[in-house]
Amino acid sequence: MRLLADESFPWQSILYMRGLGHDVVWARTEFPGIKDSALLDRAEKSSRVLLTLDRDLWLLAVERPILVTRTGVILFRAQPATLRILPPPIAATFRA
Repeated sequence: MRLLADESFPWQSILYMRGLGHDVVWARTEFPGIKDSALLDRAEKSSRVLLTLDRDLWLLAVERPILVTRTGVILFRAQPATLRILPPPIAATFRA
């Protein structure tokens, strides 16, 4: 699956998803400091599902006046967002 993880995702989670066979772009290395609305645009233009731990980014996508048609947004709620906590919900969401 083609994914775009926002800057809040831990690096270990990016590696974990890549290990599952997914094509993951990480905003922290590819687009550091990008604004949320621009990140949504990039996900849409590149047909990648946007992954976030940020409820505000998810709300921005949900309330966006222009609907996304080639992507989606998945909000993971994990506290703390560590390699011990994130893999089970990631694996359940993206069964390879």
